[in-house]
Amino acid sequence: MNEQNQEKTYNLRISSKNKYNPITKYDSTLTANGFTYNERKTAYSSFYERNDATWEEVNTWGLWARKYNLEMHVVEMKYTRSDTYRQEYFKHNKPVQPAKYRCVYCGRKLLYKDVTVDHLYPINKLMYDPRVQKRAKRHGIDGANDVKNLVCACRCCNSKKGTKMGLWLLRGKIGRHPIVWKIRNLAVGCFVAFCIYTLWINGYFSGPQTHVFGAASLLFM
Repeated sequence: MNEQNQEKTYNLRISSKNKYNPITKYDSTLTANGFTYNERKTAYSSFYERNDATWEEVNTWGLWARKYNLEMHVVEMKYTRSDTYRQEYFKHNKPVQPAKYRCVYCGRKLLYKDVTVDHLYPINKLMYDPRVQKRAKRHGIDGANDVKNLVCACRCCNSKKGTKMGLWLLRGKIGRHPIVWKIRNLAVGCFVAFCIYTLWINGYFSGPQTHVFGAASLLFM
């Protein structure tokens, strides 16, 4: 196990356990060793972070954090957000139509500039929940920025989904297949045609103009 760990790199986050021992108290030591300060709404939730730490450094800083009664979270780098995940998505996914992509959650077509690249299995879940890591791996997803974990989303759906899984996960897996939206559009077209035909055989289009407006209103009720 240790040999495997030594081949990996890690993300380290060091924070305070309580308000009486603020993390900023150790600013000079942490910044001198490559940590960057991430300020949050409260000092208690703020932390210092460092990427690409070796297993030896994980052990060293773990002992240091314990010595000063600080909290340290260790996450394998592949489960953190990369700086290039958006480029990776567009590199492996072509638009469904010229210059247009499709939101996997609602089916809306989007221009390149309107696309938000979403992590199907949320980064927050992958970072801190080993069960989610194992579940993703069973579906061939090895890390948060694996191309299989990147999907196109509109801003509205991305905002609503947040760190949720459940039905959002199912919608994302189904919606990434173009044939799904073609079948949906065909079904909607057939339904509209059936409604128009039903209204027509019941005489809505054979009477006065008001009947036509009445038929249209029924269609969109």
